[in-house]
Amino acid sequence: MAYRTPPSLYRLVDKRRRTHGELIDLEKSTESAQNRILVLRAQLEAIDTTIKLHEISIDPKSITPTRTYRPRKGFKYGEMTKLIYQILGTTNSVDLSTNQITDQIIFIKGFHVPDRKHFQEIYLRVRYRLKGLYRERKLEKRSLEGRVYWRIPRS
Repeated sequence: MAYRTPPSLYRLVDKRRRTHGELIDLEKSTESAQNRILVLRAQLEAIDTTIKLHEISIDPKSITPTRTYRPRKGFKYGEMTKLIYQILGTTNSVDLSTNQITDQIIFIKGFHVPDRKHFQEIYLRVRYRLKGLYRERKLEKRSLEGRVYWRIPRS
């Protein structure tokens, strides 16, 4: 017979997942978050101890962490789509590659892109949005010599 997980234990497991996920995110980030990391580790130990006190035995180490949500920096909701339409609309029927669109978005937004890694982050976000607009049939895609070019559909 399967037992239903009590709400008190479920909340502890959920709290542990979220705390562990936040801890993993912070450990990957800069070293300026060391105080927060120490606090999260202490919270994780306290949660583990509390879970072990429960009558239903669960190994806290077997609980997988949950990724924490972080809002995307630099763009308001719908802003990237507007920029893509603006860029493709002003090119006078010239198809643009994802790199060219990304370069123009960086220029319009005035982003400081110190290295290839930062460019790649913005590039991926632009590429995902372009693919989404293509799936919605709001953009056309053309492949030429292994490169993908984008344009607004001609009516």
